[in-house]
Amino acid sequence: FEKAKVVFEQNQDAIIIGSDQLAYVNNQVLGKTGSFEASVEQLKLLRNKEHKLLTAFCIMSSSKIVEKTNITTLKMKNLSDLQIKNYLSQDNPFDCAGSYKLELRGISLFEYIDTTDHTAIIGLPLICVGQELIKFGLINPPE
Repeated sequence: FEKAKVVFEQNQDAIIIGSDQLAYVNNQVLGKTGSFEASVEQLKLLRNKEHKLLTAFCIMSSSKIVEKTNITTLKMKNLSDLQIKNYLSQDNPFDCAGSYKLELRGISLFEYIDTTDHTAIIGLPLICVGQELIKFGLINPPE
């Protein structure tokens, strides 16, 4: 909401989409680490565990605001410290919630992923966004 609001305040004739994502495990939010060392610790925390990835979006116009959240459940493999460090050296996911990039090599870190919209995993749940844009009259679905 806050991301969309900032842009909307300067573009009030537009329809703005804002989105953000966070990972959490054991009631602990995992943000973007910004460093190799902190990402090693995040992945150690996640290994051999199930966690959630929340991807929220807001569509804002002068007449309507829609906010939705997609919840994905992921189970990481029981990775060794060396596997974690090797992965981080390859994908450099220090700007990602949970310290992985599923759209790159990060997909190999997981035993399973359960979601209603696979596009949510990389930052924007396009199935749900598309459904909302139909309601805004911006997309005409095929007959």
